Amino acid sequence: MQSACYSGLAGVKRFEAVLLRTRASDRLQSALKLAPRNPRAVFMTALQELAGAKPAAAQTAEAFSRLQFAAQLFEQSSATRVEVPGWGHADAYLELGRQLQARGDFLGARNWIEKALIASPDFKAAQRQMADLTRR
Repeated sequence: MQSACYSGLAGVKRFEAVLLRTRASDRLQSALKLAPRNPRAVFMTALQELAGAKPAAAQTAEAFSRLQFAAQLFEQSSATRVEVPGWGHADAYLELGRQLQARGDFLGARNWIEKALIASPDFKAAQRQMADLTRR
């Protein structure tokens, strides 16, 4: 969570951006060391890597693989246990759908966006993405 907050602040505070991005990366790496199969930590890492990678770079393929792994981990986890945070499932599924749509895999995109809507039926971003996808 701290990593996401620092990343968000880096987009707003230009003079402190380098320091904030470094802190975000450090917090995320610490979380992955403690729990390498934590779907939220893997998802946040994938988002960070996708944001910093060039479209045709090998880093993009690695980040996409990490995003797929995060979605797989979310599918294996329960969002209903009291000790498990209830966020991330729909966000990861939607992002995977967006990435697949950008790659031209419209059927795969539709499947993941539908999963996002099953996990969170009122998820406006997923609803908009599905509407955009069906217009194609």
